[in-house]
Amino acid sequence: MKVVKLAKSGGVVVRDEETRHRLRSACIRSYLYGGLSEELSPHSFDVPFDVLRVWKIGGTKLMQSVTHFPSTSPLTHTRSAA
Repeated sequence: MKVVKLAKSGGVVVRDEETRHRLRSACIRSYLYGGLSEELSPHSFDVPFDVLRVWKIGGTKLMQSVTHFPSTSPLTHTRSAA
């Protein structure tokens, strides 16, 4: 394999390590907490068990030796709870 280095185009902006670190951190923060105009933030809250609904879509089947349910259990099949 031969690597051929190409010249940078005229629109390339060279950024120092500190600037790249700051921009990378800002992107991660925006992904996790939302943008500046959004008021989102990750947090935990309590939900009563009777209103909780959990769905499983697809997934990997476990070996029978590691499951605690018989193979005829409805818990081994993927189905909608709604």
